[in-house]
Amino acid sequence: MIQLTSLKVGDYTLRGVIHQPEKTPAPCVILFHGFTGSKQESSFLFTKLSRRLEKEGIGAIRFDFSGSGDSDGEFQDMTFGGEVEEASAILHYARTLDWIDPNRISLLGFSMGGAVATQVAKRFPDQIEKLGLWAPAGLMNQKASIYYQPDRVRADGTVDLGGLLLGRAFYEELKDWDLFKGIDVFKGPVRILHGTKDETVPLEVGKRYLEIYENVSLIPISGANHVFSNVDWQTILLNETVSFFKQ
Repeated sequence: MIQLTSLKVGDYTLRGVIHQPEKTPAPCVILFHGFTGSKQESSFLFTKLSRRLEKEGIGAIRFDFSGSGDSDGEFQDMTFGGEVEEASAILHYARTLDWIDPNRISLLGFSMGGAVATQVAKRFPDQIEKLGLWAPAGLMNQKASIYYQPDRVRADGTVDLGGLLLGRAFYEELKDWDLFKGIDVFKGPVRILHGTKDETVPLEVGKRYLEIYENVSLIPISGANHVFSNVDWQTILLNETVSFFKQ
């Protein structure tokens, strides 16, 4: 069963989609989209994954963060820390749903959403069963510095990222944030899937997590770019992800 849902977090209403399997109580995966992404994600990857999980008896919940997709807010007001707060609120919301087994809630994050997922698992390690990461962007602080080169900053302090304005608060908050520090408090299974030709988040970034987590595996997808924009790459991505959450 697929249904629309919404959640008030601070001043914003977040809008999302729930995929509820027939047999309950059921395990559930919460999906966190990437930077400039949405609850569908590129090539509808989040939609495809959620439908696959539902067929396997695993629920899925996917929201737009504020300033993205159908949720309230402006993209230029988005910050990484703000997304961590919203993701934490989504986790708490999931735990209130009577069809979800609260002991079997997992997270899946893509790109910056992967980094968000690691921070949520760091905050609530005992509330997360598994952690799935697609091309996790653990070096968003470096990305923020690249975005905020002086010659790119507009008079109002924002940066134009191909039609989306990025606010300075995003850079100021992230520049000194070590996204790897302390995340090893999560001891559950971690599965990383990363393209070997990722032009946005190099595979070496994904490999950093192998040095941090205890129960971790990485599956490189040969030739894949950051958004897995090839049916064959997506087949591997989805099959391996579903298999991980079914185990």
